[in-house]
Amino acid sequence: MKNKLEKEIRNIISKEFDLKKNLDKNLSPQNVDKWDSFGHLQLITKLEEYFKININQKLVIQMMDENSINKVLKKILKK
Repeated sequence: MKNKLEKEIRNIISKEFDLKKNLDKNLSPQNVDKWDSFGHLQLITKLEEYFKININQKLVIQMMDENSINKVLKKILKK
């Protein structure tokens, strides 16, 4: 079961890439057609705007799928 932060992240990813809400798997460039390098940068920007944070480049490189995004944002937001 996803916590509030994970649900918010899933919602942002789903909106950014026009996905259905009921996807069960870990979202990544391997299973999301629109998640290319440009889409990734747009997603990071949306996450920064939504959570009102700045994500440094070293962390952006680590954020390559939904699970890793959850881990990094939990650290940044201390949740």
